[in-house]
Amino acid sequence: MKQQISAQQALAFNVPSARVDGGPTGMPGTRKMRRVLAAIERKERKKARKASKRGAK
Repeated sequence: MKQQISAQQALAFNVPSARVDGGPTGMPGTRKMRRVLAAIERKERKKARKASKRGAK
């Protein structure tokens, strides 16, 4: 579930960079996309951690 959300956000945030890399479906430049996805996932986890500390659902 988490990965799905981050993937959608990657499309939302990084459409231009993804297009430069040959798009989310295109194979050339997949490594860069993976790095972008990983960064977004990290940010998501950080947000989730902060939210849980605050006591938000």
